[in-house]
Amino acid sequence: MSDAMEIFEAQPGDARDATIELILRYLDQSASDADIAQLSDTIASDGTAANLLVKIAEQRLSMRESLRRRATVSRIDSAVSTAHEAALRPRTRWRRPITALAAAIALIVSVGYVMQTWRGERDTDTTAARHHDDGPAVGVVVQGEDTLWRSGAAGDDEALTQGQSLSAGPMNSEGGRSEVYLLSGVNVSFIGKVQARLIDAMHMELTRGRVTIAVQEGTSGFTINAAGISITDLGTVFDVNVDDAGRVEVHVMEGKVMATLPGDARRAPALVTVNHDESVRLDPHEATVARFNNHYGRFDPPIPTTWHSLDAGGRVMFPPFGLPSYSNQDGIMGQPTNAALLDGDGTLHIWGNAWKHIDVDYDVTDRTILEFEFRSDAPGEMLGIGMDDDNNVGTGRHMLLLAGHDKQHPSASSAYYSDEAPSQWQLYRVAMGKHFKGRAKQIVFFADDDAHGKADAWFRHVRVYESDEASRLGVGKVKRETGESQ
Repeated sequence: MSDAMEIFEAQPGDARDATIELILRYLDQSASDADIAQLSDTIASDGTAANLLVKIAEQRLSMRESLRRRATVSRIDSAVSTAHEAALRPRTRWRRPITALAAAIALIVSVGYVMQTWRGERDTDTTAARHHDDGPAVGVVVQGEDTLWRSGAAGDDEALTQGQSLSAGPMNSEGGRSEVYLLSGVNVSFIGKVQARLIDAMHMELTRGRVTIAVQEGTSGFTINAAGISITDLGTVFDVNVDDAGRVEVHVMEGKVMATLPGDARRAPALVTVNHDESVRLDPHEATVARFNNHYGRFDPPIPTTWHSLDAGGRVMFPPFGLPSYSNQDGIMGQPTNAALLDGDGTLHIWGNAWKHIDVDYDVTDRTILEFEFRSDAPGEMLGIGMDDDNNVGTGRHMLLLAGHDKQHPSASSAYYSDEAPSQWQLYRVAMGKHFKGRAKQIVFFADDDAHGKADAWFRHVRVYESDEASRLGVGKVKRETGESQ
C-alpha cells in the first residue's frame, strides 16, 4: 500500500461522516435497500461522493492484495496458464466474493456516472457514463496490466481504460491482462491476445485466446460461445482457451460447467460436463472430447462424441481409439504397457504392467452388479478390475483383486482372489454396491507387474446393470467356468 494513500475513517464532526458510513456498509455488503438508494442519490448528484467511493474501494483492494501476497495465494492465471501446470499445482479454492472495487464501480455505473480516468482528480460535475460502444452499460473495466484494448471496427478502435463502463460489443485485447466486472456478478479476466464480444451481462463470444470466469455466489447460467461450443456456468470459476486450430480447452477450478458441442446432419448435439479440477479439450470440427490426465500431465486420446461407454443394456463398449492410462500406475518402473481389442472390439487384452480405464458416468447402488468374464495366461503381481470416482489408486477399496502373486493391496478387495489365475474364461458377478457406492467415473482394468512387466489379463462381456439379484450375491461367491479357453 502506498505511503501516500489516504486512510478514510469516519471521524466525529467530519462532514463526510454520513456518506462514508453508507459507503462502508455498502462495501461490507451490509447496506439495506434504503442505504443503497440513498448512496445512489448521493453519487448521482455529487461527483465528490463518487470519487470517495472509488478511493475507499481502491484502498480496500490494495490492502487485500497486500495480505493475499503475504499469504502467497496464487492468482487465477498462475494456476491455469496451461493444462499441464493446472494438473501439477496444488489446488485451492477459487471462488471469490465480489471485490469492493467492482462493487463500487457497479453502483456508479448503475446511476449513470463513471470517472473519466481511474486515478487523478476530476471536477465535481456529474458526467455521463462512457461506453466503448453505444447502448446500456453491461460492465466496467476493473483493472489491467500492460494491456492494449481495442474495440470496434478497424479504424474506429478505441483503447479502453480502467474505470470505463462497457456496453455490448467487441472486446479485443492485444496483450497483457485485464479484468472486467459484468453487472450480472461475473468477473471476466482477459489474458494475452483475445478476440471476444460481449453480448450482454450474461453472454459473450470467444473467437480466439483465453479468458477466466469467476462467477459471484448466487449467480449461475453465464454462457460463453467459444468457437461454436456453448459453455454454461453452473456456479463456478473456470478457464476457457480457443487455440488457432479452433479447439477449445476448458479448465474448471471450482464448481462445474456444461459444454454443448453443436450437432449436424450426421450427429446430435453432445453434452459434456466438466467438474471441479477437471480439464477437457473439445474439437468442434472433429466432434471429439479429450480429458486431461492429471497424473501424466497430458490429455488422453480424443473420444468421438458419438461414442458411449455403456449401451442401453449396460454393456461396456471398449473405445476403438484406445484406452487411456489409469491413475499413475500405467507402465511405471519403466515396464511396458500394452492393450489390444479383439473380437470386434468386444474383448480387451492387456499385458506387461498395464493399468487402463474407460470413462463412465454411473450411479452405483445396492442393486448394482458388475459382470464380466476373465482369464489369464500369466498372473504377474496383480490382476483385476474395479470402479473408481477420482482416477486415484490410493483412495478407497474400489479395485477387485482376482489373481497374481500379491494376494493383498491396500486399495483392493481380495474377496475374489484366486491362487491360480484361470486359464479358461470365468464368469464373475459382483455386487459392486458392497464395495463402493456413489457416482463412478471410471471402470479400471489392470495387469500389474512392476518387477518384470509380464502380467497378462483378458476381459470380455463386461456389463454394469441394476438387479435385485445383487442382494443375494455373497462376497466372493460370484464365478463359474464358461467352458471356453479361447
